[in-house]
Amino acid sequence: MKVLMKTTASFALILILVLSSLAAGAEVGVSKDKILVGTHMALTGPAAFAGKGLLEGMKVYFQFVNEEQGGIHGRKIELIAEDDGYKPTRAVAAVKKLMDRDEIFAIIEALGGPTTKVAMPIAQKRKIPYLWPSTATLAIVHPVRRYIFGYYTQFDRICVGLTDLAVKKLNAKKIAVFYADQEAGHNVRDAVIERLKKYNMETLGNVGVKMTDVDYSGVVAKLKTSGVDTIIIATHIPTTVAFLKECRRQNYNPTCLQDPQSTDPMMFKLAKDPAVTNGLIGATYMLPVDSDAEPVKKWREHMAKYSKMPPGNYSLMAYCVTEMFCDALKQVGKDLTREALIDKLETWKNYDNGLSGPVSYGPEDHEGSEGFFVVKAKDNKWELMFDKRVNVTEKMDRK
Repeated sequence: MKVLMKTTASFALILILVLSSLAAGAEVGVSKDKILVGTHMALTGPAAFAGKGLLEGMKVYFQFVNEEQGGIHGRKIELIAEDDGYKPTRAVAAVKKLMDRDEIFAIIEALGGPTTKVAMPIAQKRKIPYLWPSTATLAIVHPVRRYIFGYYTQFDRICVGLTDLAVKKLNAKKIAVFYADQEAGHNVRDAVIERLKKYNMETLGNVGVKMTDVDYSGVVAKLKTSGVDTIIIATHIPTTVAFLKECRRQNYNPTCLQDPQSTDPMMFKLAKDPAVTNGLIGATYMLPVDSDAEPVKKWREHMAKYSKMPPGNYSLMAYCVTEMFCDALKQVGKDLTREALIDKLETWKNYDNGLSGPVSYGPEDHEGSEGFFVVKAKDNKWELMFDKRVNVTEKMDRK
């Protein structure tokens, strides 16, 4: 009888502790003094230049918050990053590790259309916030899912803006799309084709390429022979640079407009000769990295203090998104839960941290930004073509 009473008392004590924990609003990934945040991205392989830049921007802002602000409501933020190599199968494994073994609170700023596309359903099913992946494929925000939020202006909006710019301002007559043969590139191609219908125009000689392709001589010769005078490019930096070099080698100088994948100072380092990139027009989510705007200057100061990496577009983008995440945590308050975070984000109306531009969400709208800056390459620098963001607020056809 004494043994039974002792066992019953022990069980009761355990039950009380468990119930007390639940009553206190305990959340996975959140403790009294820490918040665990996860991400997955290419830290090796062809897209590693983007992943490493994004990761550095995240680390810099979290370090700033932890060291100079004491964390968020007394909790320091710990970031766990998994290398998925830009491969969907590895992305699935990475996300499952972050959720099951590391028990993170949320995932932010994952990289890549192919990898986020397979990771998102897992997060949605587990009701884990999957916020602001660094890609702008339509699958992120259409259809709307409660736990998935986009930030980066969708490729279809950007391509509408670039197509309008090409036709209205740059007198384009024959337009082609040079794109990565994957979902993001397909979005660009299809959006340009659809937008040109407004002008009774068609694209000519569109070209889809693999990230592993290295020889573009035939592609360039075909475009040149076809008389294409304007090319909208949707590829990563190494591919864009190789393509531009081949254009110059063949004395072919069409007007080129680049989507945000390659509007980074790294392009100039890879190209070396400014003659390769001079005149390239790009869309970018952020102001140029050497801008005198105060939010950009603050980011450069933090990069100099907390990082050994040179400032670049990718680190600036991730710094911006990480600040958005921390602001949302602050707004939720001390009683942090995943559901409270999602509820808070869905109340945002024209949120702007100085880098993000106006961002609004609602239960039926998780898209994020609707604008972008237009820049032009000149002597190994990106210069603004317009002082303000180009906003494409019209309803997109997402059939």
